[in-house]
Amino acid sequence: MVTSRQHRLNAQRFINGSKGQGREKFTRYKELFSNRRLCFKRIFVPLINSRFFKAKEVYKKGGIMIYWKEVINFAKNGNPTPDKRVEKTEIAWLKMLSPEAFRITRKKGTERSFTGELCKVYEPGEYACICCDTKLFDSSVKYDSGTGWPSFSQPIQENAIKYELDSTLGMTRVEVMCNTCDAHLGHVFKYGPKPSGLRYCINSVSLKYIDNDKKN
Repeated sequence: MVTSRQHRLNAQRFINGSKGQGREKFTRYKELFSNRRLCFKRIFVPLINSRFFKAKEVYKKGGIMIYWKEVINFAKNGNPTPDKRVEKTEIAWLKMLSPEAFRITRKKGTERSFTGELCKVYEPGEYACICCDTKLFDSSVKYDSGTGWPSFSQPIQENAIKYELDSTLGMTRVEVMCNTCDAHLGHVFKYGPKPSGLRYCINSVSLKYIDNDKKN
């Protein structure tokens, strides 16, 4: 037969044990939360800030930061004047470019997603037009959009890109071209990362990667 005193002792042991387990769980959760917060502060915050401020430097280099309203304005009312113009005959472009590059840049074609050589290139450098070598994008604003094409959030300078409304495929999009030679690059969309909120979806074959380390 269990006495009332034994009941009280058992109840006290249970309470003490629960308190001990509770303290142990609380300590583990506190350490886990602290480690995650420390990890976020030490790794993710510097990474985010680094990419953000690199992007700001690119924008400073090119002048005005371009947002969707500027894209639409250029497409509807005229593009900024390029630093220079390069014009060739179709035969000259055909001789100069590979068949695939000619099809995409001069005939407004599209390469299959996830097949481009530059999709997975994220090393520091710059991206120039395959047709005329005009610099178009900087690697600091390149990101993986998951679409299968190289994606950038901003051109290297405001007048590097030409914009035109594109009504093919039963929808209205904004086509982007090299403002120097009119090479078709791809399209720009308003669903991209901050601060610009843009996604320049570019055919890999339209670009030429310039490794800054090798260049120096």
